[in-house]
Amino acid sequence: MVEITEQDIVNHLKSKIKFHEMEIKKIEQVLSTLSATPGSLNNDAKKNAKGNSAGNNKQPGVAEKPHKELVVPSKFSPDLTSVAKITYVLNEIGDGFKEDIANKIAALEPGIDPIKLGRDISGILSTLKNKGLVATIKIGRKHRYSLLAIHS
Repeated sequence: MVEITEQDIVNHLKSKIKFHEMEIKKIEQVLSTLSATPGSLNNDAKKNAKGNSAGNNKQPGVAEKPHKELVVPSKFSPDLTSVAKITYVLNEIGDGFKEDIANKIAALEPGIDPIKLGRDISGILSTLKNKGLVATIKIGRKHRYSLLAIHS
């Protein structure tokens, strides 16, 4: 039988703190990206995301009002926002899973780890899907993303 010491418990709790700090940074990055883009979260949702207990009776995944459509950048640049990079890549490849999108961004921006990027853009893609800004097809447990067709 393995004996667990106090130091083992302390080390485990410290690792949990580090994990949750990393998750908080990811959430803050998604919030800052959404705040910098058209059709960003409404004020109540921002307050809720920061821990405010203001009520929000909206059903998850249902947009309150129509959002502006995404604007496809004419060329790729490392200075683009994450949403703009995703939009550019989806316009280039037509459709793809988050890994496909991350791999294409990494190919356009050398030095970026596509696996880490895939984790980082996952929340952004989910938000874009929930706002109705990208189309998705669920295949198993994964989503295949594409830009919405523009109807005139």
